Amino acid sequence: MRLNLEHHYWLKDSFLGKIGRMSSNLIVLNISRLKISNNSFIELFGSSRPIEDKEENEYDDDEPPVNNHYLKNLEKLDISECFLVETSGMLAMTEACGDALKELKASNT
Repeated sequence: MRLNLEHHYWLKDSFLGKIGRMSSNLIVLNISRLKISNNSFIELFGSSRPIEDKEENEYDDDEPPVNNHYLKNLEKLDISECFLVETSGMLAMTEACGDALKELKASNT
């Protein structure tokens, strides 16, 4: 599933943060040139929903931690000219979909 919101500047920041919850199976997301705040960018990936970690030696050898984040299957992300996204937002994105992400566009001019 693809979602291209480039230049959709009229969308509210609070709405942008909820896209991950509403469309958690997105494969391609383009939010370039949007004024998405860092907090909404973090909310987009559901970073308030941490990976469930078990006590040491509780895992079976084949059982990794459960990833409860949104957009964990995202393969392509374009956040070009999203100048409000900070390092903490990028870390939240990496935690949520870093294993699946194949292409990231993040230029700022």
